[in-house]
Amino acid sequence: MKSKNEELKKSLTQIVVFLLGEERYGIKISQVKEISLFPKFTAIPNSPDYVLGLVDLRGEVIILLDLEKKFHLTNNQKEKQKQHFIVCKSDSGKLGIVVDKVEGIIEISREEVKETDDLIESKISAEFFSGVIVHQDQVMVILDASKLLEDQEIKRLHKKNT
Repeated sequence: MKSKNEELKKSLTQIVVFLLGEERYGIKISQVKEISLFPKFTAIPNSPDYVLGLVDLRGEVIILLDLEKKFHLTNNQKEKQKQHFIVCKSDSGKLGIVVDKVEGIIEISREEVKETDDLIESKISAEFFSGVIVHQDQVMVILDASKLLEDQEIKRLHKKNT
C-alpha cells in the first residue's frame, strides 16, 4: 500500500526556471543534463541564425541554440554577454540552450501544468512546449527539449562539421 507521501511525490515535477530576455521559461528537470557557463563554440557555416554552433563538452559535441532567435523574441535590453547554457537531453542527443539567467528549480504538481491556449501559441509555436503554468502570478511556458530541433536537423548540423 502506498503512503500519501509516495503518492504526493509522484504527482510532483521539478522545473528549471530560466530567463530569455525578461521572460521566464521552464524545462522539466528530467530533460536537463547540466547547467554550465557560456562556452567557446565553433560556428557552423550556412546554418540557421538560431544555431550558434557546436560545443565540445568533455569530449561530447553538442549543438548550441539561441532560443531568442529561434522564437523570434525581441529583447528590449541592450545586447549583453550571455552567461550560461543549459545542456538538455533530447531523443536524438544533447542540445545546449543559451539563457540569460538560471533562476532556480521549482517543484509543482503535475495538475498545475495546463494546456496552452491560442494566445500563447501565437507567441511561440506550440510544437516547442509541453504546457504552461502560473507561478507567482506569472504565466510560464514549459519547453520540451526533444522538440527544439528535429532529428534530421541535428544530423545535418553534425554532418556539416565533419
